[in-house]
Amino acid sequence: MNPPVGAVQEQSPRSHAHIVSVSSAPATARLDPQQSRPHNHLRLVTAVSKRRTSPVLLVAVGAAIVALFGLAAFHNLMASAQYDLEKVELELDLEQARLVDLGFQIQQLNSPRKVEQLARGALGMIDPVDPVDLDVEAALLAEVNTAHSSLGSGTNLATDGSMLKPLLGDS
Repeated sequence: MNPPVGAVQEQSPRSHAHIVSVSSAPATARLDPQQSRPHNHLRLVTAVSKRRTSPVLLVAVGAAIVALFGLAAFHNLMASAQYDLEKVELELDLEQARLVDLGFQIQQLNSPRKVEQLARGALGMIDPVDPVDLDVEAALLAEVNTAHSSLGSGTNLATDGSMLKPLLGDS
């Protein structure tokens, strides 16, 4: 609102307030600080704030802030899940490499050459095609002859040996 013609506007020491005086006297006469001013021609006008924030704007700003925090939390969750996934994939790769190594070891242990090597070395086995001579102590052989002769057989095992061959197998 514009003041009437001839009105003088003065800035008040208070914020957003203006003193408006309306009179027919020249403006220079009214600005004299020594002159007493009658209060009937003065009125206090306060400035109306034109910056009213609407509740819709406040709700929208609040929703945007909540959405940003939600996105930050979701990003943190996804980063954590990605880290866990990479850790599991690394473990899987290590276990697959171990599985390949164990499969190779199984193939080596099942080979006929390795089976024969283990049988000869660890178990003390021999080839069935190789003839084996047994060294029997004389005292043991005499004891067997004595037991055999008590059965009523007339053959001497110490000299013949043909009786022992069926007991020892084909070799």
